[in-house]
Amino acid sequence: MPKRVCTCGYCFRLGEIPSRDQWLIISDEAYDQFTGDADAEEIYLSMQIMLKCPDCGRLSVFWDGFEKPALVYSPDQ
Repeated sequence: MPKRVCTCGYCFRLGEIPSRDQWLIISDEAYDQFTGDADAEEIYLSMQIMLKCPDCGRLSVFWDGFEKPALVYSPDQ
């Protein structure tokens, strides 16, 4: 996995499994598509990857996977 560095300089620990910096997110609508005995792999593939910086609180969301740049959200001051 490529190295990712936050704007503040923090180096995300993506090689660790599980990674304390990586979050998986899914919308309510996408989640509601799964019923009954849903396959965990299908649910996983429907999620977006988010990195949360423990130093500055920025969220880097990879809406289109790691191949494209993340959209970075910064906490209000």
